Amino acid sequence: MNMLPLLLVITTATAVTLGVSLALAISRHRRIEAARGEREERLRMITAQMPAVLWSTNTDLHVTNCLGAGIAPLRLPGKEVVSTAMFEIFRLSDQNLLRMDELKRALQGELVVYEVDWQGQTFSVHAQPLTDDKGRIIGTIGVAQDITARKQAEEELRATQMQLIQAAKLEIVGQMAASVAHEVKNPLNNIMFAVSYLKDTLGDADKTVSEVLAQIQAAVEKGTRAVRGLMDLAAPDELRLQPEDLNKIITGALQMMKHEFATNQIKVETHLAADLPPVSLDRHKIEQCLLNFCMNAVHAMQPNGGTLTVRTRLNERERAVVTEIDDTGHGIPPDKMDRLFQPFFTTKPKGKGSGLGLAVVKTILDLHHAGVSIANRPEGGIRITVIFPL
Repeated sequence: MNMLPLLLVITTATAVTLGVSLALAISRHRRIEAARGEREERLRMITAQMPAVLWSTNTDLHVTNCLGAGIAPLRLPGKEVVSTAMFEIFRLSDQNLLRMDELKRALQGELVVYEVDWQGQTFSVHAQPLTDDKGRIIGTIGVAQDITARKQAEEELRATQMQLIQAAKLEIVGQMAASVAHEVKNPLNNIMFAVSYLKDTLGDADKTVSEVLAQIQAAVEKGTRAVRGLMDLAAPDELRLQPEDLNKIITGALQMMKHEFATNQIKVETHLAADLPPVSLDRHKIEQCLLNFCMNAVHAMQPNGGTLTVRTRLNERERAVVTEIDDTGHGIPPDKMDRLFQPFFTTKPKGKGSGLGLAVVKTILDLHHAGVSIANRPEGGIRITVIFPL
């Protein structure tokens, strides 16, 4: 029997089977390679776009890899950083040189966490040993994440917490104010009555006694003003808002200060807009604010005098009335500007102010939803700007 045709059939079938199997294997290998390529590309994209800096070094602390989107703001391109010694990078900042010790600790097997400032940004760095498959340390690996925004938020939170603490203190002061008024104000009134009685009884017969009585009276008046200011700060009266002519209130306040201006050689200039609409405010409280501003200006221009300029204008765009008060005094040190409205803070010499005046003013203006700012003028003195919403 001729077996050749049968062998040919078997050989052909085997070859087809092997070919199909090989084709399937090749196809499967290609799919695996394609999937691996996709995973690698995805990993490359993730690391390239990760908002951090991923890096590794050898045992000599030369950079071997540097990846991540966090590199760009540092102006340190990853390819240029590779093979660079960490010392060469950190030496750009004396403070950061101290961080080399942290990386050396990582080479010794420790997990280290520290913060570093760079190019105006703050980074949180986590570094640890890089090991091979046998567990031998062959360098370091780490990640640095920009935490600048978080640090700023923490600072803002701390500032807010301090404000809350201060508000709590003021609340306590408010609770004590009524007691202080009864315990201190009444004795002060009795002392003032006694001084007035002695002055009327003794007259000017003894000059020394008259001077002592005048000093006592001045001290009592100062104490009374301090108590009144404390009460106004801690427990301001209810607002009595009604439409008012702001120019008229300003004119009245300046008239009340006429004697102080004349005594201290202060020239007053006014530029009051004629088209101002009525402003909803408490006349007496705004008058109190204006008197405080004017008295501070007088003190700032002592002893040589100067010029006080008051302006009003309508800001139609912002729907507000603006008041500006300029003086030609000595101005305010920049480092004290942020504290002007804090209770018990004053720029005046010791014994010349309680530090409650501007704090009370700020409280009153806040109740009116009015903005207030104080700034030094380039030509000297300060400018106070008050914005009343319509």
